[in-house]
This record gives sequence, structure tokens and C-alpha cells, in this order.
Amino acid sequence: IQAESPLLEIRNIADEIRERHNVYSNEQYELEEKAADKVLAGLLGIAVGDPVFHSLIVHKENGCPLQLAERYVNAMIVPEYITQDFSVITPSQYLSELFPLSEVEHIVEAIVPNQLEQKLLGVSAEVPCLLVNRRTWSDHRLISYARLIHPGNLYRLSSRSTV
Repeated sequence: IQAESPLLEIRNIADEIRERHNVYSNEQYELEEKAADKVLAGLLGIAVGDPVFHSLIVHKENGCPLQLAERYVNAMIVPEYITQDFSVITPSQYLSELFPLSEVEHIVEAIVPNQLEQKLLGVSAEVPCLLVNRRTWSDHRLISYARLIHPGNLYRLSSRSTV
């Protein structure tokens, strides 16, 4: 059975895993400040050279990697992001508690994971992955850009709406 998340809303992955009566854990690989390059500046609506916080975390379900979350956060809006203990609170939970969402953009695509992504997710190059590119806004301010990568054999996205 594949884990499933709603496509049209943002849920805390730790809560999703616990709701399935499974054990959530994570491993943090990076939490750093960097200067925005041209691509990041465009994605976050900031100037080249502005400070950006970068985190790289693998979220696990029952010890099995389920999501590789690479997140870039506007450091001028969220200056305390870099001091958080993300083993206690997930980045999504932390950000949504401080900055209630007003807008979300999701772009989903199938990818072949690169070598680092394969290593962190514990998959081979033959395992297709789902990449969710997500940008989030609060009160019309662009807060973060995230690349959320899921092994395609373990994860699926769903959506239901009324027309």
C-alpha cells in the first residue's frame, strides 16, 4: 500500500504518518544560510545575493525514507528558521504556525533521482520518483520554495473536488 497525500492542500508529513498509525522520524542533512543565486532569487521573489536558508531533511515512515525535502526559505521574513530543531518540529509545521498560508503553488513531475537523492532515499536510479515543487505565500509574501521528492513506488498524490 502506498502512502498518500492530498495534492491541493499542505499537510504536515509527520501528522500524516502518525494518522496511519506508523512511526515518524527524520534525518537532517543540511541547515545553512546561503546567498540567493539567480534561480533561487527568481523562485523566492528576492534579489540575487539576498540571504536564504536551506534545509535538506529526509522524512521517514517506520524507518523507511518517504520524502526528501529540500527547502529554501526567505531569511529576511523568517530569520529564526535556521535556529530550529527540526527533529522536534517539521519545517512545514514551523512555517505554517508562524505564517498561515494564503497561497500555494504545486508543480508535480516524474523524475529520475540524481545520485545524492538516490542515496538519501535509499533507491536505485531505476525507481521513478515524484517531485513536488512547492512555493508558499502568507499574506501575499513569498515564504518558501521546496523540492519534495518521493519514491514513486511508495507514494502517491490524490485530489478530489466538487464542480
